[in-house]
Amino acid sequence: MFPRAFYRNFIHSFVCFGDLLLYSVFEAGAIRCIIHSMKPLYVFRGKVREGKKRGKDLGFPTANVRLSQSIPSSIYVSLVKIRNQTYHALTFIGDAKTFGETLFQAETYILDFNKNLYGQWMSIKLLKKIRENQKFTSAQDLIKQMKEDEKKARVYFKKM
Repeated sequence: MFPRAFYRNFIHSFVCFGDLLLYSVFEAGAIRCIIHSMKPLYVFRGKVREGKKRGKDLGFPTANVRLSQSIPSSIYVSLVKIRNQTYHALTFIGDAKTFGETLFQAETYILDFNKNLYGQWMSIKLLKKIRENQKFTSAQDLIKQMKEDEKKARVYFKKM
């Protein structure tokens, strides 16, 4: 017999209904049913191109993709697919207000990933908006906020 804590996060079964994932887990000796929406807010695809490498300098290297559709400026928890591999990510949509830029673009920071993606195609699914785009008074304030955004994304994916 396993200790009770083992069952808290043990997935008992799951079924997909279109964009909904229905699964049950053991929790404190009982089975609980959870519904998780898998439907993204937005989906887009593009070829990774070189940017200013500012994300890398800030400690958050990003894959830059041109936008071909209108998506509200924000920071999103996202899933990225590259060569049939899916990765957890954060995606920034908008203009880099902190640095006085006006170019509206998509920049994706892939969690726990460190490979060169220039010239490769990737698709991005925006799953959840976590905050609005904002102007920070310094790069250090931006980095602090980006670390908080990353924590939120990791919590989101842990609950998935």
